[in-house]
Amino acid sequence: MATLLFTPRTTIDANIFQFRLDNSPFNAEWNIRTGAYEFNEKPDLIDELEEIITNSLAFDIDGRFELEN
Repeated sequence: MATLLFTPRTTIDANIFQFRLDNSPFNAEWNIRTGAYEFNEKPDLIDELEEIITNSLAFDIDGRFELEN
């Protein structure tokens, strides 16, 4: 499994992202130490997951994606 991290830039960005995440079929854990949402997925599906999340949840949210193996 690989972990895709999404780190919102501000608290407002995080609140909007959390609201959309709660109303979506996706599951992510909030890591309070890193300030990032963690999406666990198979390594070969990470790029597709990032694109889907960008288009459906984070389209107007200031944040960044990172891959953690």
